Amino acid sequence: MPLIARSIVKNPFILSILAGLLANFLLPDEIPIVQDTAGLVGSAALPVMLLCVGAGLRLKGLKTQIAPLTLSVLGRFVLFPVLVLILASGLETQTVLILLIFAAVPTAPSSTALAAETGGDVPVMNAVVTLQSALAFITLPITLAIGTMWLGG
Repeated sequence: MPLIARSIVKNPFILSILAGLLANFLLPDEIPIVQDTAGLVGSAALPVMLLCVGAGLRLKGLKTQIAPLTLSVLGRFVLFPVLVLILASGLETQTVLILLIFAAVPTAPSSTALAAETGGDVPVMNAVVTLQSALAFITLPITLAIGTMWLGG
């Protein structure tokens, strides 16, 4: 088996997705205790991940990381929403706004774990996640307002 195929088969993200799909097909009805437990764990996941990412953030080193931070913010909050508005022309207004929400949210905190797993720059990823999460409070409403005006709403 080639190295790439072996690493795909061993990837915990892919294995958990496959396990979830298998459980979904084999157990179509809800199991109350599993649903309640998953709901509790899921509601705490984002705050815990943001705390973990924030704990790994080193503010002193951010000055040397201005270029990747700027690129990630411009790409995520400007380029991606603009591309969605251009490529989604002709769709219903509500559909475009939903796509725009997905395009304008910050990078997932799990990207830090993925950066660590794949040998990426974890401190930069920590900074990207933290900065984008902080800026999203400002940029998301602005993006939706611009998108609504663009769509003539």
